[in-house]
Amino acid sequence: MHNILIVEDDEVLNNGIQYCLNDEKLHTHGVYSFQQAEASINKSNYDLVILDVNLPDGNGFLLCETIRKIVPDIPIVFLTARDLEKDVIKGFDLGADDYISKPFNIKILKKKIIAILKRYKKIQDDFYEAKYLKVDLNKREVYKNNSTVNLTLTEYRILELFIQEKNKVITKEVFIDFLYNQDGAFIDEHALSVYISRMRGKIEEQDNQFIKTIYGMGYMWIEE
Repeated sequence: MHNILIVEDDEVLNNGIQYCLNDEKLHTHGVYSFQQAEASINKSNYDLVILDVNLPDGNGFLLCETIRKIVPDIPIVFLTARDLEKDVIKGFDLGADDYISKPFNIKILKKKIIAILKRYKKIQDDFYEAKYLKVDLNKREVYKNNSTVNLTLTEYRILELFIQEKNKVITKEVFIDFLYNQDGAFIDEHALSVYISRMRGKIEEQDNQFIKTIYGMGYMWIEE
């Protein structure tokens, strides 16, 4: 279920958009002012914002900047009567994912929203972030406190499996099979323990760790 915030001061239009978008995959919440939108963004988690420019207590462009400071990566779609070229350009310069002028086709709006959400989901699926660690799973790049961490291929594969199976116990046998199936590399349990120990030394902070040894079973990546 994707949660969508609609910021539109026209109550009838706001309710109409909500009615047309709500289904088993989309859930909408409507607000009617800059202040209400800011409060709602601070209080709740949204996957996308639909934003008018002309609001009774502020400007949608400024609200876009405010939202970006609170939730930098949230998709934003402007839906507004402000259709001058300079306004459209300003919207995109502020990081809008789309800029739709009124009047609009609600079916096309819904299709665009679904496409944007799918695109963002793929980006999220290709990128892992927790506490001080960031992993670009597409580029196979690892960062600790924004500094590059150099892992061997085997160390990276181990990290990859930990992330895929986070908060689950992974046995040593599963690790060994995974490494063999990925790269044809066979290692025994002792070598696996050495690789995991070396990887931990590179990616973990001493007093803020991800990996827990489950004695007699294997390991667990704990994401709080």
